[in-house]
Amino acid sequence: MMGRDFELQGVHLGFESVNNGKRDIALDLQKQKGKQILYELVETADVFLTNLRPKAVSKLGLDYATLSQLNPRLIYASSSAFGLKGPDRDAGAWDGVAQARSGLTWYNRDQNDRPNVIPGAAADQITGIMIALSILSALLARERHGIGQEVNASMLGALIHLYQRDYMGASLRGAREEQKERELGERAGNPIYNTYRCKDGKWVLLGLQDSETYWPPFCKAGSNSRRTGDSRGCG
Repeated sequence: MMGRDFELQGVHLGFESVNNGKRDIALDLQKQKGKQILYELVETADVFLTNLRPKAVSKLGLDYATLSQLNPRLIYASSSAFGLKGPDRDAGAWDGVAQARSGLTWYNRDQNDRPNVIPGAAADQITGIMIALSILSALLARERHGIGQEVNASMLGALIHLYQRDYMGASLRGAREEQKERELGERAGNPIYNTYRCKDGKWVLLGLQDSETYWPPFCKAGSNSRRTGDSRGCG
């Protein structure tokens, strides 16, 4: 839940930013009338999207088996915290919990090795992108084969996909999570792919991954800067 900082003149900026242009209706799905209205909407819908936990979905009669009977061409999409299988399938989570479970907060730790949540709801955002891609793929499959299907994306799964290269490397090497160094910072392996504080107090990121190619011209640029007396360089 977002605080008052997201409210301006009675408008909740966070809510409006992700719901702009949408139409909505409030239904009491614990009452038969509300459920019947939803069923009627499902009969002509292309996509049904829910983020309710699996146990709640089944209890309300909103599972894929039920809704696909009403509309066999329906694309049934659900987002979850930890996926539809395993001991945590019915557990919920806020954005920060998913970041912590995936190890993302460890990547974003400070100089005292304190894990930090990346602001801006990183887990929510990447999961939304993943479920959108799943829906588009399912719609394409329906156009080609004429059938609907169920798709799901979880916050934990989306973040693991985001950092799959590092997870794969750790699995193959048998490295512990605590041994993973920061890619950038005081212990960066490549000095020209790193962040530096400049003399004016601002920060700059050098994005020169290929050191063999870029190191000589970088040194030349630095030498020219010193000769011309340019003081805008990093200290």
